[in-house]
Amino acid sequence: MKIAGAGQKIGEDAGKRGSEFERRWYSSLGLLAPIVGGLIATIVFLIFILVVGAVAIGSEHRDFWEQLRDFLESYFLLFVGLFFLSSFTNYLNHVHRKSARWFTPIMAALGFVGWFWILAQVLYIGARTFTRPGLVDLGDYIILGLPVIFLIVLGVGYLVVLFQYMVEKSVEPPTA
Repeated sequence: MKIAGAGQKIGEDAGKRGSEFERRWYSSLGLLAPIVGGLIATIVFLIFILVVGAVAIGSEHRDFWEQLRDFLESYFLLFVGLFFLSSFTNYLNHVHRKSARWFTPIMAALGFVGWFWILAQVLYIGARTFTRPGLVDLGDYIILGLPVIFLIVLGVGYLVVLFQYMVEKSVEPPTA
């Protein structure tokens, strides 16, 4: 019981610190905050590509790692676009919540579809290099499910927006 309570307390404290950091981050940098966030993610991604290349050199599954590195390099701009999309979606969600709330579910749904498409491509790479036909099937299911994933994320996003809107309207004092 004491461990669970301590864990909950640590989680709450971390959440408060994270919220405070985000508030200061966005208030001090303004519109530069999502740009800086996207640039940081891009730099980390470039380092990741270098690490994948280094792993390829010493791995017994060299072909997989080389194909993965080639895929990451080939679709570099897609990854950068997803990083910036995510960063701006987060920014709009925190700073311009009321005015941008009707657009952020679309942005989030597009981001989800992009990441699931990337997952499918990695599964295809694994299927080619490890001769696992089940991975091709899984990748095909993901590709076929992309419209459904888009609609589910979009629907849930708009349900959340509508719920928040209704809560705000029920709390607002009536205007005369």
